[in-house]
Amino acid sequence: MSLKTTLSGLLDKITKNFTIKVISLLIAIGLWFYLKNLVTTSYEFYIPLNYTSLPPNKVIINQNTLPNYVLVKLRGNKEKISKVLEIPKASIHAFLDLSKPNDKNIYKVNITLPEEMKRLEIHVYPNEVFVDIDEIVETNLLVVVKNSADYIVTPSTVKVRTVSRNLEKLSSIEIEVDTTKSVDRVFLENTSFLVFFPQVLTVSNTNYKR
Repeated sequence: MSLKTTLSGLLDKITKNFTIKVISLLIAIGLWFYLKNLVTTSYEFYIPLNYTSLPPNKVIINQNTLPNYVLVKLRGNKEKISKVLEIPKASIHAFLDLSKPNDKNIYKVNITLPEEMKRLEIHVYPNEVFVDIDEIVETNLLVVVKNSADYIVTPSTVKVRTVSRNLEKLSSIEIEVDTTKSVDRVFLENTSFLVFFPQVLTVSNTNYKR
């Protein structure tokens, strides 16, 4: 029997009752999914997200916008899922390891799970988090009286603790004084990422006349 005859016979067998075969295949696939869903289920829950191992000379800039929880979705055998429901949530941990530098500031969410859960299909949302981290730096800056050239400031410089990105904007500390007074005290207000040492300055005008 020639190859051509063999291929022709095989093609005839495939195309014979082709519509019925396609319908049967679709029914079989649908039945498989139906039976699979009978024995599988899903379960989801939230757990706290911890931010760990931040170096002591670093600070998180976007602390107020970071997620405090992650959503954990489990899918698998119904019997296994039912056992998972008995596991205390305190034994499940989600954390970001901030110890290593990251140019994009995107950190993967790590999950510590009991052995029973590792056999299931697991998804975590979000699985990555943008954490804006900057370095804390200190520098000394000259204090300048903005509205008068007649005043002397004590001390004339203050130590400033801030984040590195702010250094480009800081060349000096500008203050305004009450020119009706010969001696006054000026208070420097600290902010989240800008701290002054000292905070209280004394300004005096030796040319002041009553």
